[in-house]
Amino acid sequence: VEVLNEGEPRLGMRWRETTKGIGRYEAEAVAFEPGRRWAEAAALDAGSARIEVTFAPEGDAGDATRLGIVVEMKLRGRKRLMEPALGPMIRRQMPSDLERLDALLREGGDS
Repeated sequence: VEVLNEGEPRLGMRWRETTKGIGRYEAEAVAFEPGRRWAEAAALDAGSARIEVTFAPEGDAGDATRLGIVVEMKLRGRKRLMEPALGPMIRRQMPSDLERLDALLREGGDS
């Protein structure tokens, strides 16, 4: 991941990234409500993608967090043939993506 505009995580934050199956793309944070919601969108060579993660306190003491994750991808051309494989691929990749998001959010909170 290459961050394109330094600073704390925020609305409008941009970065470049390369992933298996999709390739290289540039993404932007399109929603950011600390502790509640993060959404990113990207224009891909083969289409477009949007990921939204919501956070909600859970447990009797609110000592846990429930994550809601929605991934939307619209591919075009020959890449559309990959669509059936994307769900399993995204589910495998999501844990490391969430670890990266956690690190970004923690870094921003320490500044």
